[in-house]
Amino acid sequence: MSIYLNNKYTKCYYEIIDQAKNRILQTYKESHHIIPKSIGGSNDISNLIHLTAREHYIVHWLLTKMVDNELYKQKMIHAFWRLNNSKKYKINSIAYEKNRIENAKNVSKRFLGVSKTEEHCKSLSRVRTGRIITKSWKKNIGLSKSGEKHPLYGIKRPENWNKKASQTMKNKPKIVCVHCGKLSNAGNISRWHNDNCSKK
Repeated sequence: MSIYLNNKYTKCYYEIIDQAKNRILQTYKESHHIIPKSIGGSNDISNLIHLTAREHYIVHWLLTKMVDNELYKQKMIHAFWRLNNSKKYKINSIAYEKNRIENAKNVSKRFLGVSKTEEHCKSLSRVRTGRIITKSWKKNIGLSKSGEKHPLYGIKRPENWNKKASQTMKNKPKIVCVHCGKLSNAGNISRWHNDNCSKK
């Protein structure tokens, strides 16, 4: 049984793949799994193809519309969402909004009604209790986010950017939680207090 639907998106997908198989790219290229790893694909050479950046973006968009399985569809939407949030691609606001909404729906589906059992909480506690965070561990964490790996690498900010950002946060109105009385900004109150307050 095929994991892909028999529709125009699948047809377009394989047209791009077949075209890529019969050429050698001399310019910038990106490796793509014909059957994505997250839905059962392998790293075999037969499952890998080189695409241009534009083609790579398009085939991931097509994959969100051609898989014949709800779980696989969620995975493809998430993969496309990650692609949209990389620095490699520039997309228009309509495509970005549509994919963001679809990904948000997927996240909601995954966690809807999910609650940690008492045993799960105890298990997490056992794992974390007594854990020693060494200096080398901290150093490795820092190195993993440093240099070109840092999400803000290469972005130049104005000299007074930090001062302006700090002043903006200070000028934001404070709101009081109706349950615990904590004073904070609107974002924190909305996320952690009022209807979501632990003292409710």
